[in-house]
Amino acid sequence: MYSRILLAIDLGEHSGDVTACAAYLANAVGAHVDLLHVLDRPLGDYPSDVVGPESMDKLELVKEQTRDRMTRLVEQFGLADFDLLIESGTARDAILRVAGERQSGLIVIGKRERHGLGLVLGSVTERTLVAAQCDVLAVHVPSASQGVRESSSAIQDRSASMATTLKEIVGEKGATIHAVAADVTVETAVTKMNQERIGAVLVMYGESLMGIFTERDVLTKVVGSKLDPSLTPLADVMTRDVLVLHASATVEYAMRVITRKRFRHLPVAEDGKLIGMVSSGDLARWVVRQQENTIDDLTKYISGDLG
Repeated sequence: MYSRILLAIDLGEHSGDVTACAAYLANAVGAHVDLLHVLDRPLGDYPSDVVGPESMDKLELVKEQTRDRMTRLVEQFGLADFDLLIESGTARDAILRVAGERQSGLIVIGKRERHGLGLVLGSVTERTLVAAQCDVLAVHVPSASQGVRESSSAIQDRSASMATTLKEIVGEKGATIHAVAADVTVETAVTKMNQERIGAVLVMYGESLMGIFTERDVLTKVVGSKLDPSLTPLADVMTRDVLVLHASATVEYAMRVITRKRFRHLPVAEDGKLIGMVSSGDLARWVVRQQENTIDDLTKYISGDLG
């Protein structure tokens, strides 16, 4: 899907929302993230409290403090494979140039009220959408005021996609529940996973959920411990602490859970009964598909085809 993602942030109050989206996608598809911030303001516009040793000029100090803030974002959202990039100049030009140099497959971009990367539908993002040689995911975040006239259909589509419930996702992919009994062996569980081409199975005792067994468990607990799959009871190596989300939970909430908890599979329940399971891949495909529709609407709006 994407092997390299360029995350362009302005370090504004909603940068965490944009980073969460990029981190989720990166974790879902195993992509490297290039985290980019563009210093597009004159040095005199930076806060007066930007001070440091006399031997360090203001530009170097701003870069150092910017790097610290970017590092905190990386740590907060658990990015493992990343590079921090700080550029100076025009935001749009820097984004496009870095995307080309890094061979990015996807640009994830957010908004800031007046400076930095500008409004999500402002000049920077509009021109990036038009000029980029790769996919662009424009993440809408709330703001106190809207500084630019937007296409209402694009906003509604984007907001609706993130507010989609897990029940809808399960219904679309199929409500099949792949489960095995707690007393089977690892070999039996792995055989079922291979046959169904899935990355996890739920472990049940009757109708009660006992745990989940995933590809990660196979690698870390079975192969890593040199256990015999044909003799090892599944109950000994399954993951017991399973987080189950209600069917009414939104895609946005599930994305946050997967990103922050570093889960790849989430069982879904309604009225006390399991109705299915969603994976990071399911959510990634949903988000990308919805954003493709949004980008198409935005492109039409920019070219004047939407009122």
